[in-house]
Order: sequence, then C-alpha cells, then structure tokens
Amino acid sequence: MSICNSCSTAITSRSLSITCNDCKLPWHAKCQKLTREDVAFYNDEGSYWRCHSCSAAKRASLRIDNQINDDNTNLSDIKDIILQIKDSFEMFKKETGNNFDLINKQINMIDKIITDNQNMKTQINTLESKIEFLERRLINNEIVIDGVPENKLENCYEIVKAIGTQLNIKITDPMINECHRVGRTQNNLTRRIVVGFTSHQDKIYPNSR
Repeated sequence: MSICNSCSTAITSRSLSITCNDCKLPWHAKCQKLTREDVAFYNDEGSYWRCHSCSAAKRASLRIDNQINDDNTNLSDIKDIILQIKDSFEMFKKETGNNFDLINKQINMIDKIITDNQNMKTQINTLESKIEFLERRLINNEIVIDGVPENKLENCYEIVKAIGTQLNIKITDPMINECHRVGRTQNNLTRRIVVGFTSHQDKIYPNSR
C-alpha cells in the first residue's frame, strides 16, 4: 500500500493519486491541488508531471543555469537561488521523513500483533494440554455400567452403591465424583451409567479405604 508523501496517509484503490516523474513518489491528487481531469490528462497523454517540491527545485535550478550564463549575474543572486534550492530540499526531506516515521509505526504495530498472536497460540496450546490431561484423568477414573433398567425417579448414586453391595464392594458417597446416564432414550434401549470415581484407587481398589 502506497503512502501519500504530503499527508502521510494511505493511498487506497479509491484514492485519486499521481506519481511524480522526478522523485517517483506517490501523492494524493488533492494534496497537489490536481483535479480528476488533470490526473486523467497526465495518465492518458503520458505527460511529464512534477510534484510541488520537485517543480520548485527544477525552477531554482533553471534560474541558476540562466544566471550563470548571464554576464550580469552576481554572487548574491546565485546565493539566493542556492538558498531556495536548499529550502525546497529541506521540505522534501521533511515530507519524506514523515512517511518513513509512519511506515515504521505501522511495522512496529504489525510486529506487536505477530508477537501477541504467537503468545496467544502458546497459551492456547498450554490450555489444550491441561484440558487433555484432565480429560484423560477423568476417563481413567470412570467405569461404565450397562444393562441396568432405567426409571425416571431413579438415583444413579444409589444404584451404583446397590450394585457394589451385591458384589460385596462398599461404595460410599465420597468415593463417587459424578454419576449419570449417557445417551438418548430411544426404542426402549437402556442407557448406560457412567460412574466417575474421586480417585483411580477408588476405581481399582474400592475396599482399600
């Protein structure tokens, strides 16, 4: 994206702009007080166009050439013209410097966005790893009970404890982290009961407490 060398703002596809044939820098047409017809003329006719800074420098240069060839030219006149060229150059340097400052600010902003994005990716990867670890830990402490008749008023915790009693295994409330059925009720199929124990030890050796 080009930057206008006068106002230091972006030149978009909708902007009316023109490029100086001397300094090769882009300018907004309005910053150079050019109409749409002026721009069309220079573009269509391929005419040579100079920005204000280059035009001023060119005029001063021509005056030097003319006065050097003039026998009546004195050093004071040449000094004045050189000072005019210097002023034109300083203006050009200032305008160009402003553009470089703007570009550097935009580059710094892009660098910050890239750095923030990389930090966010690192944090996301860390969180995903923690979530995966916790999910594996939960699954590692789970058992699935199948084939138990289902009742709307049932209490899954009491069902699990009753099953433990039938197996001579004492299961208490603190040993169970969560207990519920999974899946949708359809075609009179009995849903499974998933039991999440508080620890892996409670799952493997429930009577060791």
